[in-house]
Formats: sequence, C-alpha cells, structure tokens
Amino acid sequence: MTWTKRRQRPPHVECVGTLRRIRFHPVKSCCGIEVDEVDCTHNGVNIGGTKDRQWAFVTPDHQVVHAKDEPSLVLIQPSLKGDQLVLTTPSMDTSLQVPRDYKSLEHPVININFWRQDFQVMDCGDDAAAWISKYLGKEGYRMVFSTRLLPDRPVPPQPDKHLFNAAPGPKDTGIGLKNERPYLLGTNTSLDDLNSKLDVEIPMERFRPNFIIDTHCPPYDEDNWREIFIGDAKFSTLSMCDRCPITTVDIDTGTKDPLGEPLKTLRSYRKLYSGARRGPCFNTTLTADWLGRVKVGDKVYVLRDSE
Repeated sequence: MTWTKRRQRPPHVECVGTLRRIRFHPVKSCCGIEVDEVDCTHNGVNIGGTKDRQWAFVTPDHQVVHAKDEPSLVLIQPSLKGDQLVLTTPSMDTSLQVPRDYKSLEHPVININFWRQDFQVMDCGDDAAAWISKYLGKEGYRMVFSTRLLPDRPVPPQPDKHLFNAAPGPKDTGIGLKNERPYLLGTNTSLDDLNSKLDVEIPMERFRPNFIIDTHCPPYDEDNWREIFIGDAKFSTLSMCDRCPITTVDIDTGTKDPLGEPLKTLRSYRKLYSGARRGPCFNTTLTADWLGRVKVGDKVYVLRDSE
C-alpha cells in the first residue's frame, strides 16, 4: 500500500501534452536511434541493459571526442543487433561491431578526465580503434566503454544551475559519458518558436534530447515544469540546458553551420545563466524519481514551479 500511494500522481497535475518521440544515443556525439519505449533508470534511458551515451571515442591522449570538434561523428549510425552494437557510416565499406556488454575487463582500463571529473572506462580493442581512426583520418584514436565493472561517474555538482533545488538523484547515481544530467527533454512549441526566428529551419535532433513532447503550452513553458510524470516514471527538472557548438552541426552533412546557427539566434533571447562560459538555453535536464517504462503516446503531466 505504501508503494502504491507513492506511485500515484497528485490529483492536481496538469496534462500538458503527449510523448511524441524517444531518442537514444548509445555512442556519444553519433547519430541517435528512434525507439518506441525505454526503461528509465537513475542513470538515464536504458534498452535491454544498454545505456544512453555508454560509448565514446577518445584522442591519443585520452580526451573525449565531441562532434563540436569532429562534426563528421554525427554521420555514424549506431544500431543494436542481438548482443552487438553495430556502427555504420556512408563513407565506410565496413561496419564496426562491439559487444553490448562484457562479463570481465577484457581490454585495458583507461583513465580520462571528463567534465573536470576523473573517470575510468574500458578500451574497446584494436579493431574498434582502427575503424574510428580510419574514419576520422587520424591515428591513435580509441573507442571506450562505460562499464558496470568500473565505478560510474557521478552527476557533477552544479547548484548554480538548479531551478527547483531538486537533488540529482540518489548518491549512487552515475551518468557515465553523458555531459551533466541523466535526461534531456524538449518540446515542439519551443522548437517551432526558434525555427520562426531562423532563415533555415532545423530539426530537434540537433539538440539531442531523449524525450520530445508535443504540447499545447507556450514556447519554453517547460522551464516551469518542476515535476513531470510520463508513463510509469516521474522526473524532476534539474536545470535548463545551456547549449554548446554541437548544436551548430548539420546532422545530414556532418558540417558546422557557417553562421553559427542556431546558437547565434538563441544567444539573442535565451542567455539565461550568467557567466561568459554559459551558453544560451534550450531543452531542460531531468533526473528520475520513479523508475519505470515510458512509451511513445504516453500522456505527459506536470506540476509547475508555483504549485
């Protein structure tokens, strides 16, 4: 009975729309996968034990590679086939296959510093290294895996960005190779508003959210959604997401926008955090309070900041 009561939505929640799309990005900075349903954990979306942003590429000196520096990464298409992660790209005749999980530390452990946090990952082997080095045309690059066999990277503390004083999850919450937070949410009306200000419209995939909501609410209304209920899960909003130059990378061509859009336009009206290093805000970051499954078509209910 206690569990049932805890999982019931409050009676005064507001239905703001529908979960229209779910995006899953197993490899950092690569193309995403569209899915119909996911399990929501404290660590982010999960498909059959595979986590969001569980793999990444690193330079010879073990720096994580981002699409803002290597924009052609967005043309690499991951897929999950059985117990393998498969990577393909239009410019390569051969695909890459790596296991979705490992029972032991089969390859060397690499120490990296990611978002000013020391973090251990496992190398994915020489075949993966040769494949990504050939694709990028640069020697010495490696593919790495955030494995459950090593301590996970904790959510980085950023209290200056928290909107509603929500905790970033239990103390053991880890986010692996995600930048800052377990989940990212965007809405159709905010994207429509941004596109109305651009000369060339852009898709939501530029911003790489997990959840895309069709809502009747005004643009950026999600800034005020303190608690969010979707399917079996409940989320708390942690912060508005300040954006970096990866959003300027065209996902169809793997090239940067020559005018720096959409960041240039967003800076004119969505610079919400102080500090020169803070980018303009688009989408909101979330943490999961109730774990469970969410599906495309689920209704989305919220409690607002004032409630």
